[in-house]
Amino acid sequence: MNDRGRQYLKHLKTAFPERQYITNINKSNAHYFTNEIKATHIYNAISGQQQTDFNTPVIQQYR
Repeated sequence: MNDRGRQYLKHLKTAFPERQYITNINKSNAHYFTNEIKATHIYNAISGQQQTDFNTPVIQQYR
């Protein structure tokens, strides 16, 4: 996520405080993302990569 995305997320949180925004997947909220996690496992099997939904940050540093 770049700076513009972070600004938009901050705007959403202030405009709609009653909504919950999940920005990191962890064991407590993984049940919301079962299909995405399965898709990641399939992608990793095909591509040979090892990243998971748990160790890939949403906000990444770009250089």
